[in-house]
Order: sequence, then structure tokens, then C-alpha cells
Amino acid sequence: MQYKVEIIQPKLSGKKLAINMEDLLNEHAQNGWTLHSLVPQVSTFGGVDHYICVLQKG
Repeated sequence: MQYKVEIIQPKLSGKKLAINMEDLLNEHAQNGWTLHSLVPQVSTFGGVDHYICVLQKG
């Protein structure tokens, strides 16, 4: 198995963020990658600072 990590900065919110993530996942899926896990990284103020997206292939 191969793994790949992508950092997603939430410049958008709500539906626009979901569409942005969907586009990213579809782009990687065309190359054989699947989503393994998505981990939000919470800032000290309680909001999501960024997401760690772990992709798997093989």
C-alpha cells in the first residue's frame, strides 16, 4: 500500500468547502487514490485551522 498526505486549508466554509474537498478527492481518485482518513486540526481558539487528508493506494 502507498499513502499520501494532503493538507487542506479551509479558505471556504460550508457547501463551498465540501465542493472543494469533493473536487480534490475526485481528482486523486482518477489516479487510483482513495480516502483513508480526514482529520481536522483545531486551533487554540476552537475553529478548524486545517484538515489532514490521508489517501491510500493499492
